Amino acid sequence: MTCKYKLQDVRLEKIKSPIVLNLDGVEMEYKNGRVLANTVFGERYFIESITAKNNKIILEAVENNKYGKVYWTDKKVSMFDGTEE
Repeated sequence: MTCKYKLQDVRLEKIKSPIVLNLDGVEMEYKNGRVLANTVFGERYFIESITAKNNKIILEAVENNKYGKVYWTDKKVSMFDGTEE
């Protein structure tokens, strides 16, 4: 089974201007934010920057490598304050 993802930002649908999405140097153009918000991707991306140029919104997106990672600590968990010393 292949995972499918959408850009997770409710504000995308409010953008009425054409959008150019830059993913790893590849530019894709969308009619507006609603179209982009409904686009499905094979990887999880997040928007790193937003600019405007020539009546278009330019979105720079990068792969979200941090989502779902487990970070371990040397402290034990306590039911009272979150950590045990």
